[in-house]
Amino acid sequence: MPITNASLMNILSPLFGTIKASAQFNYCIDIPWLVKQYPEEFRTKPLLVVHGEQRQSKAELHEDAHPYTNIRLCQDEVKESTASNCIIYDYVRKSSASYSLVRILED
Repeated sequence: MPITNASLMNILSPLFGTIKASAQFNYCIDIPWLVKQYPEEFRTKPLLVVHGEQRQSKAELHEDAHPYTNIRLCQDEVKESTASNCIIYDYVRKSSASYSLVRILED
């Protein structure tokens, strides 16, 4: 029987392969918490965070991400009809999940 409710830590587990890079899509991101969800050996891999933060919360997100040189932030609008300025977003946008993750695995 397939697992239907896996935690983020389960999804990021090395048991599913070695992460080369990943992308997180959410409109409410806690960078320090997110980094802690990654196994230690994957915490320095490239990470794209697509977010919908604006104004002060956007500034705070950038401040939180600043210590992590592997994290790239990309702001996108919440509106579904808006063309994305992030290439990967169109691929994941069709998901019904409110929190999406793309894992890029080593070959």
